[in-house]
Amino acid sequence: MTLGYYMKKIIPLSIILLSGCMSSVQDAREYNGQDSSYHSRYSADVTATCIKTKWQDVYAADPSKIWLTKPDNNGIYSVYAASFLYLADVKDDIKGSSVTYYNNGDRLWGTKEKMIQGIKSC
Repeated sequence: MTLGYYMKKIIPLSIILLSGCMSSVQDAREYNGQDSSYHSRYSADVTATCIKTKWQDVYAADPSKIWLTKPDNNGIYSVYAASFLYLADVKDDIKGSSVTYYNNGDRLWGTKEKMIQGIKSC
């Protein structure tokens, strides 16, 4: 059996194992902790919807893997990708909204940078 055969088996298995660790927004926040934070001049609901749209562009093959929650009791909207690999919490502040980004996904394929670009564009 070739190295390619084993890589085809190992990579999906590692994704399944990683995704099995997180089953909620709170788990995703705690898994690796906060990655970075950003500010938008728009309200939290507008910013969160924009982030969802931009992230769906990144996941163009299956945009249904991006979700947006209703605001929680603290007024935080959460945008996240399947298995909580990428999460953005958005809340209103004095001059628009603040975004806290959590990265629990790849550090190899460049998806993190694309997700951050989506946040920054909003």
